[in-house]
Amino acid sequence: MHNLADLHDINIDSSPPISPLASQSVLPTHQLSDTPLANQSGEDDQDLLSDSDQLLSTELTSLPGIAFQMTPGPTSTSRKRPGEDLTQFSELVAREKKLKADEKTALLKFTKRSEAERSVIMYSEVLQLTSFMRTLTPPEVVFSIPEGLKKRIDNACFESLTEHSAAAYVTNDVPVNVVVAKLKESSFVEKITRDDKGAWDAVTSRVRAKLSDQRYLIKTAILESMFASKPKKKKGNLVEPWVPVPRESPLTILDTCVAVVNVHKAAKVKTSVELCVRVAFLRHILHKFPTIADYWELIDRELASARSKHTEPKHLSKFFVKVLEMDKKEFGEVEISNE
Repeated sequence: MHNLADLHDINIDSSPPISPLASQSVLPTHQLSDTPLANQSGEDDQDLLSDSDQLLSTELTSLPGIAFQMTPGPTSTSRKRPGEDLTQFSELVAREKKLKADEKTALLKFTKRSEAERSVIMYSEVLQLTSFMRTLTPPEVVFSIPEGLKKRIDNACFESLTEHSAAAYVTNDVPVNVVVAKLKESSFVEKITRDDKGAWDAVTSRVRAKLSDQRYLIKTAILESMFASKPKKKKGNLVEPWVPVPRESPLTILDTCVAVVNVHKAAKVKTSVELCVRVAFLRHILHKFPTIADYWELIDRELASARSKHTEPKHLSKFFVKVLEMDKKEFGEVEISNE
């Protein structure tokens, strides 16, 4: 063993000389020899040598060209961080999100998984959602009906309902099909191609709605020509039974016909003998059954019955003229002309 006083004579390494900056960090030898060795016991010598070795080791690790690897002693231990219990937090989230019982259970089980297991589960959910999204069909773009076309539809519907030779009013969507066919032939809607299903679906939907509204208004106008009051619109199931009270002065068939065409003045439908004949038939049925719910269905059945009984056109015309004469006797005589 070398004395501490001789440490400055020891050649530690044959590597290039230590830089002046690094050499300044080494403790001077005269400071190490201030305490006589003779006054120290063997045990103290060992302590000094141990301290010196440690000091040298610490200083030398900073020297260029010298690499020291410090390995942990056998007493060093590593502790694994315990998993965090997320039960209470999961229950709080389940309440806030108003999860169902089975969803809450699934969430609690998920929190017990390891981080790697959670990643796998979440990715599997993403894959499942992606697969489901591929099966969805994007909604078709809803066709927006131009205002001009809306007016044309409304007029065409009213023209169809006031046609004196109308075959039906509700049965088998006859009026809807008649109006749509007329619109397809019109140059006004030439911008809509026949193959544009979305556009024609929108047009057909409006046709059906407008026919329903106008039928209600026509029926109301005819009721008001005979009765002093009219039934109220239904509001849920709370509807008082309507009791028809006859008017003191009912309208003549001509005035009734004028009231009907005024339901939709924009269509510019004119009164005529033929229209008065058809309105007389409508009023004849409504006068017999003023509170009937399926009035227009009954009208269609009566029209079909009349056509089956009177197969010849002239016989069918006589039938309707007879109905007109009955109306005049019931509600007042009036001269009718097409002028």
